[in-house]
Amino acid sequence: MVIEFVFGDSLESRLNQLLTARRGMKKVKIVSQHIHNASINGVSFRDKLEQLVRSQIKITIIISRKFLARDKTEQEFVEDLEDNLGISILSRKGVHAKMVLLEGNSKSLLVSSLNITDTAIHQNKEAGVYVENEQETLIDDAHTYINTILGGT
Repeated sequence: MVIEFVFGDSLESRLNQLLTARRGMKKVKIVSQHIHNASINGVSFRDKLEQLVRSQIKITIIISRKFLARDKTEQEFVEDLEDNLGISILSRKGVHAKMVLLEGNSKSLLVSSLNITDTAIHQNKEAGVYVENEQETLIDDAHTYINTILGGT
């Protein structure tokens, strides 16, 4: 059973682990108020996503509509992910949650204060909780919550 409080390097490490393709992975769902092409353990977020796409892993990213409308750099990054990698990007009103959910032969969940930006990953004091398989009810609850967000406009 893995339930771990993560912060600093351990938070970045768990994010990196969730975004690294491996056998049995089927889907990755990312919820973040902001996303930029941040460096995660020395590899760009875009490159991590491209590796997942090449491994036939379905990616859905849910971001804040409000902040996407304000940030031209984020808009361009999102367009690149949609147009060139075929990633499903959904903007929703009021998104403030930060989660990464991995589904497949095993399930993992990271819930944290971390937006996927260089500032959040490398400068801010961020923290979260990482959970693996054994806590399937908790992970299923997070999955249900993400689906609730997807149902919103």
